[in-house]
Amino acid sequence: MSRYAIGIDSGGTNIRIGLVSEQGEIVRLQREKNIGAKTLQFDLCYQQMTRMIDSFLQLDELKNVRLEGIGVGCSGQINKAGELFGHNREPDYSFQPVPIQAMLQARYGMETKVINDSQAAIFGEAKYGAGQNCQDIVGFTIGTGIGGAVIIDGKICRGAIGLAGHLGFLIVDYQGEMSRAGVPGVVEDIASGTGITHIAQEMVRKNPQRGTGILALTAGSIDEITCPIVFSAARDGDALAGEVIDYCGTVLGYAVASMIHAVNPEIVILAGGVAEQGEYILNPVRKVVETRVIWTGRGTPVTIAKLGEHAGVIGAAALLFP
Repeated sequence: MSRYAIGIDSGGTNIRIGLVSEQGEIVRLQREKNIGAKTLQFDLCYQQMTRMIDSFLQLDELKNVRLEGIGVGCSGQINKAGELFGHNREPDYSFQPVPIQAMLQARYGMETKVINDSQAAIFGEAKYGAGQNCQDIVGFTIGTGIGGAVIIDGKICRGAIGLAGHLGFLIVDYQGEMSRAGVPGVVEDIASGTGITHIAQEMVRKNPQRGTGILALTAGSIDEITCPIVFSAARDGDALAGEVIDYCGTVLGYAVASMIHAVNPEIVILAGGVAEQGEYILNPVRKVVETRVIWTGRGTPVTIAKLGEHAGVIGAAALLFP
């Protein structure tokens, strides 16, 4: 009899819940906007999550399956006990850990595992996507922000307190601007969707004449420039948009290079909405790896993820299939 698990991806924008088979197939999937994540109202997030689980457990598809438990990928800093113990915004030393794993396990009486949402997505890629048959993997999730995961010998590296894999905080310019989390010159502030947006806006402000191609897509408004618009302009051949993407991709490439030197992975996986732009972001990353990594590591493959927006749900459920 096939085994199944509930996988939950609780990110900064959406909460997705799915019934996932041991083969990594999603049998049923539901999604809602996450009503509490952006304002750090974790009680609202938990209430919404449990309401979705309660409803999900009533579905006909779950009544006659062997359910192994619940896996959750949750945004924020998650320790080995499955507690949310910190977030990636301004330091808050009064923050009290939220024991998500223990709370869910007590409520539903089944095995529950909670990890960071980016770790869940890359674990899904490792088991069923771009990293299949690889044991040592570095993965970056590149969307509004940047997250990631390190997988060693097939297992997620969690670190001493759960901070391993927060790759968006790799420092690429120690004299750079301070991030709101108190870390200077981080790759997230440059190569994420938010970073690409801000850099494009500033470059157009400094030289509006060179920004005409981008501004044509925003009715002339600099404030309406977004990351997707920058990529769209680049595909149309706009030189400034191409320069922005090449710069941001090169900076990302140096972060990837650092992780190759630190971990020596079999493969580097780029996931998330920015990574899904394909060759536009992949080419500058690969160029750095092929020319700036120590010579014996320059053949490390860098590839785009395969599971798309479902990776987090699949990876969270996969925690129940050792």
